[in-house]
This record gives sequence, C-alpha cells and structure tokens, in this order.
Amino acid sequence: MKILLHLQIIKSFKKLQLFLLLLLFYNFFIIFSFANPIDDIPKEKEVFPELEIIEGQLSELSLRLNQNEDRKYKFLAETLIASFGYNGDRPEEIICPLDYYNIRPVVSGFAFSNRFLFTLKERLNYDLSADIKLESYNFSGSREIATFWGSPLPYRYFAESNLIFGHVELKARNPDISCSIGNFYPASFSDLIYSSPLNLSVYGPDKLPSRGLRMGASIYPLSLELIWGIDSCPYNNIFMKEDTFLWGGRGGLFLKPVNIGLTFIQAKRTFLQDTLALDLSSELTESLSLKGEFSRSFFEEKNEGGSAFRVSLEKRWGKFILGGQYIWVSPSYDPLGLHENFTQRELLGISRLANNRQGLDTYILFPWDRGEIKCELMHFTQILPSKLANTKGIFLDPLFPVSIGENLSSGTFTAFQFSLNKNIGSYTFIKGKFELVKLYRPSIYYNIDFTQTTCLIEAEVQPLNSFSIGCGLIYVKRYGDWFTYNNSCQFTPLFKSELEINKTLSVSFEYRNLMAFDERDSMNNFNFNQAIVRTRINF
Repeated sequence: MKILLHLQIIKSFKKLQLFLLLLLFYNFFIIFSFANPIDDIPKEKEVFPELEIIEGQLSELSLRLNQNEDRKYKFLAETLIASFGYNGDRPEEIICPLDYYNIRPVVSGFAFSNRFLFTLKERLNYDLSADIKLESYNFSGSREIATFWGSPLPYRYFAESNLIFGHVELKARNPDISCSIGNFYPASFSDLIYSSPLNLSVYGPDKLPSRGLRMGASIYPLSLELIWGIDSCPYNNIFMKEDTFLWGGRGGLFLKPVNIGLTFIQAKRTFLQDTLALDLSSELTESLSLKGEFSRSFFEEKNEGGSAFRVSLEKRWGKFILGGQYIWVSPSYDPLGLHENFTQRELLGISRLANNRQGLDTYILFPWDRGEIKCELMHFTQILPSKLANTKGIFLDPLFPVSIGENLSSGTFTAFQFSLNKNIGSYTFIKGKFELVKLYRPSIYYNIDFTQTTCLIEAEVQPLNSFSIGCGLIYVKRYGDWFTYNNSCQFTPLFKSELEINKTLSVSFEYRNLMAFDERDSMNNFNFNQAIVRTRINF
C-alpha cells in the first residue's frame, strides 16, 4: 500500500516537472519574441532607409511639378518658304491673277518669311499670374507673297522686316481682374461694333491682335472692359487703310435671366467718330437663347451718322443646333471700318456685316461623331439702291456699283453653303464644302446677274503617328454680269504632307496648281504653281 502511494506521488511529481518545464519554455519564448521580433533587425537596417529615399524622391518630384505648374515656357520658331510660278499667254501684270477660293492675289516670285515666338506664364501666387509674350518677324523676297502666303505677322497687315512686338498681361482669379499692355484681343466687344483686324495671311489665325492697353474685370454681377490703342482694317483684303486711334469700353450687368451690356468707343482718323451700343441677351430656356444688339455711330465734324441692329436666336433640338439672325446696317454706319467689313471666305471678302444691308442669316449645325455638318443660308438686300442721289455722305457699296435711272432697284445677295468635317477612325480626316453665291440687280446700266459656285473636297490620312499625307481639289465657277461679263473657272488640285521628326521639330510641304480657264477670252488662261515648305520648332 505504501509502495503504491509512493509510486503515485512520483508520477504526480513528474507531471508537475513537465508542466513547469513547458511553462518555463513558453515564458522564455515570449520574452525572446518581444526582445527580438522576427526579422526586426534586418527590416530596420534594409527597408526603412529605402522608404526614406523614396519619400525624398517623391517630395522632390512634387516640388518640380508645382514649379512646372507655376512656370511654363514655350518657344516657337516657324520658317515658311514659298515659291510661285506663272505660265500664261498674256503677261501677268495685265491679267493680275486672283485665287477665287482664298480671295487672295497670286504673283510669281519667291518669299522667305519666319517668326519667333516666346511665351512665359508665371503663377506669382495662388490668385495672381503673369503672361509674357515676345514675337519677332522677318521676310525677304516678294512682299505680296510674304503678306498673303507667308507666316502670319504679329500685328501688321503687310509684310515688314524686323518687326518685334509682344505683350505683358497680369491676371487675378479672385476677383477676376486682368490688365494687358502690348498686343491684345478684345474679349467682350460685339463684332457689330468692334473686332480685331483681319489677318491677310492664308495661314495663321483669322484675326490679328490690336495694339495698346486693355483692362478687364468681372465681379458678379458686374463686368467691365476698357481698351485704348491703335488699329486699322484692310479694305477688300488687299488695300491698306490708315491707322485709327481709339479708346472705349464695355460694361455688363448680369441680371438673371437677362444680361445687359453698354458699349462706347471713340475713334480718330480723318474725323472724330463716336459709337454707342446696347446689347441684351437671355437664356430663355436650357435650349433656347436670344440676343439683341443696337448700335449708333456718329461723326462729330460732319454732323452725320448711321445705325446698326441685329437680333439672334439659337435653339438646341437634341443634337441639332438651329440658329438665325436678322441684320440691319444703315448705309452710313461706321465708314471707318472699325468692325470687320470683310472676311476671309465669302464672295470677294464681303461680310455679313457690310454696310447698306438688311436680311437673314440662318444655319443648322449637327455634331456627328468627331465631326460636324453645317448648312447655312443667307439673303441680304440693299437698303438704298446704288445711285448718285444716295452716294452723298455714305460709304459706296463694294458689291453694287453706282448706276443711273429713277427706278433703280436694290441689289440682292444670296448665299448657300454646305460643309462637312469628319474624322474616320483615328487616322483619316475628310473635309467637304459646297457654296453657291448669287448677286442680282436689274438695271439698264451696270446690270448685275452673277453666280459663283465653289466646291471643295479634301482628305488626309495618317499612316504613321509622325507622318500624314493629304490631297484635295477646289473648283470655282464664275458666270454672269458683274462689273464686266464673266465666264471662267478655276481648278486647283492640291497635295500636302507633314513629317514630325521628333517632339520638337516638324516639316510640312504643300503644293497647289491653280489652273484658270476663261471661256470668253482664251488669252486669259493661265497656270499657276505654288510650292510652300514650312518648318516648325516648338518646345
């Protein structure tokens, strides 16, 4: 019995020893784990320094990005070489060839023109930024080719060497205030009252900047723009006009749903002229907008003036945009040409806003999957017929010459235009246009019954990301009585290509062959070759 009890005590003691050993081992493992975690020392030596390096690189990159956002540079160097050649039976000086599509004269010769553009945009702080722009222009060779077919000038209308100009502009975001000295574009002025002068070059922007001082501010519900500078508009896209000194401003008031604007401009050339205008616009619904404008110009020395009126309506119907405007411009309104009387792509440059006109301009626009289709119909009538009794004190009508007769009717101008621009996929672009213009005024002397038809088709393919090639055809037909009898046409096949050598340098080539055929006199037939090479360095 004692032996069994002794054996039981020994077994219990061994179990206790085993339990104590397990408890000791467990405590030792826990203590060791806390004192030396697994992979703790290697991580501290290898990973944490890499994290510090990465954080430093990210911080440096963020600083560079902020600096890039605060300061942006741009440099552009453009060189354009144009070589034109005439071939015809009659001397070029007698025919004076004209490109009826671009409404530009063409002369044989050579021109080398280049321009350099440097821009700097600096964000001075969160609300204030500065924009500095410097531009220079030079040309050699034919002035006519450089003017109409060369690099666009910074502000002049005809090519001149050693032109240097630019602007400095300061902008504030809150409140919205800006000030610019040098070249500037008016921001809030209606083209019925004043717009920047026309760019005579076929290439470049449609408008050239004005020169002087511009200040603008917009603090809801008020807006204000003031201008002071020198400006002039070319006459009929060809002839030069004298500089005009002008100053003025426009103030706007936003009162939902109506916006009101009041404009005043005073101009000085041969005579002192004041122009005062009122405009009203309203978003009647989310898809319907309405705008009305009235302007009055007055010559103080001559004690005479004229008026202009325009009302515009635009309606969105699904994807379709329908719009139209009624325009009435008196014969004596703005003879100084502060508004743009002439545009680049209408019959002989005649604009919708030419004086002595009243009529409608309607259009329908359909955006179409990276492209658009547009139809436009215009019909204008002379307010006063062009006869001697009506020419006193008014600007002579550039379309309808003066005639005699008591019952002379007013001339009419009708135009229809259909245009198509479409991207097919990512590498093909097509462009098409059809235009029909009709001038009509029955008269015993200087009868006018003239029609011009224009067709254009152009396609461009980009087989490589850095290379594109295109071709096209332009056809212009002129028929009827207008100053003289016309029965002629022009065919102009064209070819162009562009190669992007790298992200900075690109080279383009354009060739046009203008072929003119005169059904009335074959001696007026001619062939004109135009080759233009352009290089651009842009970074």
